[in-house]
Amino acid sequence: MSIIATEIRQFWMPGLNEIVGKQRSGLVKWLSNGEYYYISSPISQNQFTLDLSGKGFANRMLFAYAYDCNRMASAAFETMWSIEKSTKLPNSTAWLLIKSYYAAFYAGHAIIRMLGVSCSQLNKQAAGKVHEIAKLFENDNGLNISSSYYSCKYNQRKQELVFDNIKAKGDVHESFWNIFYEHIKQLAKSILGSPIILSQSQDIFNKLNELCLILCCRGHNGGNWLSAIRNRVNYRHELDAWFPHPSKGKQSFENMYNA
Repeated sequence: MSIIATEIRQFWMPGLNEIVGKQRSGLVKWLSNGEYYYISSPISQNQFTLDLSGKGFANRMLFAYAYDCNRMASAAFETMWSIEKSTKLPNSTAWLLIKSYYAAFYAGHAIIRMLGVSCSQLNKQAAGKVHEIAKLFENDNGLNISSSYYSCKYNQRKQELVFDNIKAKGDVHESFWNIFYEHIKQLAKSILGSPIILSQSQDIFNKLNELCLILCCRGHNGGNWLSAIRNRVNYRHELDAWFPHPSKGKQSFENMYNA
């Protein structure tokens, strides 16, 4: 295992590395079951907090996180293996770019889940069950919980899982990359303060900082450059990725950093 992977493990979600065996359901299913959390504080329009102080509650939540980490990592690897140029359409780059984007997107989801943050779409069943429990504890505040896209951050000290509706703040993909970027930036700073050899910590910081710079390429200071490229290729058919293709040697993937 590389030194960077080894050192990042110390910043994993506490207890995640102790989960073993085959897990069968993720965070949304865990929420839908409604068995291992309380709602001990009033919900707001776009935020609610799960109380995991009950016996075994946090461990059950970790099972769900582990399942989702594996699910997203598997999707990333499977997508990467399917990225190859077409022999019949050698100048076609659109699907190479789109698949590359989704491989990165799935990998990003797996990574920040390991760090204790999940970005998840809550379906009606999950949102309804959370609201039902909030009402049971008289903490529904006269509000409903939306079926939407949430960031979910674990606080081990308080034994809480805090949900923020990120779809209410804008585009789902842009919001995800902003969250990913902020956590990688913080991780890079934390590495410098970790008890490893100074030269190694500096090397790891430089690698993570390089990733942050790439995510902010071409003025995308919120870390959403990859999403912007995906949108230009997938929705607007720009960057010469689709037919009619440019002459050989000028494919869009070779000039993407100038986009």
